[in-house]
Amino acid sequence: MNRLFDAVTFGPARRRRNMNKQLAQLTEAYRSGSSFAPPPGRASRDQVSAASNARLLLLLTLIVAAVAGSVIAARSLAHRAPAASVGPTGPTGVPTRAASAAPASPGAGGARINGTELPPSGVDSSPNRILPAVPARSGSGGFAITRRDPQNGAPVGYDPCRPIHYRVRDDGTPPGGDAVIRESVAAVSAATGLAFVDDGSTVEAPSDARRAFQPDRYGQRWAPVLIAWSNPAETKELAGSVTGTGGSQAVTLTINGVSQIAYVTGSIALDAPQLQRTAATEGSTAVRAVVEHELGHLVGLDHVKDRQQLMYPESALAVTRYQSGDLRGLALLGNGPCTPTL
Repeated sequence: MNRLFDAVTFGPARRRRNMNKQLAQLTEAYRSGSSFAPPPGRASRDQVSAASNARLLLLLTLIVAAVAGSVIAARSLAHRAPAASVGPTGPTGVPTRAASAAPASPGAGGARINGTELPPSGVDSSPNRILPAVPARSGSGGFAITRRDPQNGAPVGYDPCRPIHYRVRDDGTPPGGDAVIRESVAAVSAATGLAFVDDGSTVEAPSDARRAFQPDRYGQRWAPVLIAWSNPAETKELAGSVTGTGGSQAVTLTINGVSQIAYVTGSIALDAPQLQRTAATEGSTAVRAVVEHELGHLVGLDHVKDRQQLMYPESALAVTRYQSGDLRGLALLGNGPCTPTL
């Protein structure tokens, strides 16, 4: 600290002036024949001053480096905050919309968290449910929930106060496939009390890296649910006897330390070649069972061990519609809270 104080108060300049004065005196003494060598074992003032200056220069260099390092560290921390958590329940996850990144109002540009753009909040949101809630079914069990809120254990589902938009990639649609999708969507809507809106067709291909917000393709809102007729070459999960795959992506809303989770979009991939064969041998009812099963995954149901339920992982010709356990789980998933700030 003394050296730092000395440096700040221009001590080196004073010593440099004194040194120059004494050096001039020594030079004059040399010219006059006087000896100017230092006593044995002692360094000359030039050597002492040079060593002192070297130490001072080293100290100042360390101070500058430390200050610069502090600035760099502060900038790095600023880029990391606020931390974005990811909550994947389908192919990809979506960063948390934190209180420090206030949701934008409808019509405004999307907020960003750690460089990830989010859509304006509350698009299509209503103050109340769009469709009446489905009463809880009698009995118990028979269903499994894919994801629960870690804070209170409540099932994670879609917002019942806004419609679930969906689009169909219809390449390779089997005969009657369009009608099967409409009927299956109507069935899951009736079982959950969630409203679905058909936005027509799309050319978007299914992907594990599908983004939940695609403004260039779908505008300033969460991307619609994608239902794609696909094949094993395009969708690896459809290999073997698997005829479909489905899931949804969730966003966590955190305000004043209280978190709320809801699904915002999802996707379903259906094995078109295999379901074309199924339609030819077993009829469209068997195809509909596959589509309803995957829609069950979309809204939040997991597989069950009960072979009498449609959410059993293997298809059975005797089970082609949602059963009692499936319906209990679907009613529960459709009774989640409204999330207008998402």
